[in-house]
Amino acid sequence: GVERSIKAISEADFVVILTDISQGFLPEDEVLLNKVLVRQKPHALCFNKTDLIKDNKADEFIKAYPNAILMSISEDIGIEKLEEHIFGIATENRQDIDNQVLITNARDDKQLKTA
Repeated sequence: GVERSIKAISEADFVVILTDISQGFLPEDEVLLNKVLVRQKPHALCFNKTDLIKDNKADEFIKAYPNAILMSISEDIGIEKLEEHIFGIATENRQDIDNQVLITNARDDKQLKTA
């Protein structure tokens, strides 16, 4: 369980923490979230089964974790928001990669011109 998840976090480029919020935010969930934050991993914290809790309880979770995505997979709620979040991080990382290649190419171009 948790040990395998911690190992997977250390090897991952992006982490989705999907928790059954109808059971509350469990200590194991907190451990995994802390591992992700300490390692500064791009991530999505998703609270699933929000259809099974009262609105005021969902509000409490959002106050505690403002970047979390509220979901109900069975009700098809929040999936699009998760997809958008993942896409945003992927394109942000892709832009960083493109910029690094551009800088390298510009440096190489200058060196070629002076040679």
